[in-house]
Amino acid sequence: MDITTHQLRCFLAVAHTLHFGAAARELNLSPSALSEQIKTVERRTGRALFHRTSRSVQLTPHGVQLVHLAQRAVAAHDDVVAWTRSQESTELTIGLMVPGLGFRDVLARATTTMPGTRWKVKHLGFLNSYDALRDGTVDCLFTARTQGEPPREFTSHAVREEDCVLVTPAHHPLADRAAVAMAEVVGLAFIAPVSNGDRVSGWLDGYGPLDVRHHAATFDEALELCGAGLGVNVAAESVRETHAHAGVRFVPIQDGPRATTYLSHRAEDDSEVVAHFVRAALAPTDDFPGRGTEQA
Repeated sequence: MDITTHQLRCFLAVAHTLHFGAAARELNLSPSALSEQIKTVERRTGRALFHRTSRSVQLTPHGVQLVHLAQRAVAAHDDVVAWTRSQESTELTIGLMVPGLGFRDVLARATTTMPGTRWKVKHLGFLNSYDALRDGTVDCLFTARTQGEPPREFTSHAVREEDCVLVTPAHHPLADRAAVAMAEVVGLAFIAPVSNGDRVSGWLDGYGPLDVRHHAATFDEALELCGAGLGVNVAAESVRETHAHAGVRFVPIQDGPRATTYLSHRAEDDSEVVAHFVRAALAPTDDFPGRGTEQA
């Protein structure tokens, strides 16, 4: 019987919130993906851990017993990860959900004050980026969001804010416009990012339902689909510099959401190399003179 640390974290999130939707948001999972993780834990332990009704979720006696065991197991895992990372003080692995100027600016500043550091960069895309941070594959993670914040199990810092652009095929009727309004955007055929098999929510929540025609696991995939004329996408405006593509156009959105780039790391990671990198990330710049957004 193998139960992963991630599955125990899923169990603890539901046990704490007693609400699958709230726990899924906290873990950056879809409710269906979280439900499957809980079913796996119940199947592998051979015990029902929750009483579920249409109105409530409650721990069973077995669930109450597992809470304390799971907390100890997760804490022990985190201690091992922290100990391992403390031995690797001159190497830093950075994960990117979407490459962008937020990351490039921070790395450029960090290299001037961390000359002995060996840098590794992993392009993670939209799928399982937070899992890579959670399991220690990467030390830090850059993500971009227009609403909400990264999962609260991590310590996160806002490092850049910018407007959004509409990514369109080069031949699209809106491609040559100087700017568009959100009212013109929401009715278009969309190429949406996916995470754990479901569309990532948050970028355009509150603007009405989207007509999602295709899904992409990375922004490069989204660009290829846009270039083929299969739909549009919304992205941070810095992609105009970082992702030039002959088959697409980037049109400013006048009244669209603002995109925030976040730098996240594990809350229990107290290594000096991570702390130094965070300090470099939070140094004031013209793009983001006021910093300090942090959650743990």
